[in-house]
Amino acid sequence: MKKFPILILIVSLAALLLFQSRVVIPLVSEIASSELFMTHTETQADSQSQITPMSNYAFMHCNTYINEELGSEAAITIPSEPINSWDIGGYQYVINAEVEISSSTTAPSFKKYVCRIEYDNGSDQEGVLNSENWSVLGLSGLDDI
Repeated sequence: MKKFPILILIVSLAALLLFQSRVVIPLVSEIASSELFMTHTETQADSQSQITPMSNYAFMHCNTYINEELGSEAAITIPSEPINSWDIGGYQYVINAEVEISSSTTAPSFKKYVCRIEYDNGSDQEGVLNSENWSVLGLSGLDDI
């Protein structure tokens, strides 16, 4: 009589494992490999660093963001072009550049930064100059200023 509940437990666990391996895992694998979670945009990611008109706008808006974040604490000198820029798809860009930072209390120094920025208006290129249409998703390298 005591063996019956243990036998039911073992058979239930075996049935659960079999159901999971034969039904659940193949279904989840098929869904994960489908295009269900992909976003389709006109821009495609590029692994090579290249300067395009949109990456130039992204560079400009990253520098505007840095100026706004630093405020009047320090003066920055911005180079004419980034060291590297990548279009990572979905109207998102990664900009790597170097700025010269000087203030009244410290000597001028060069700081490299990486900025990840997104153009919010997608294929509508009319608003690229408006900083409200860009979102800085991350900035690193200037934390100790």
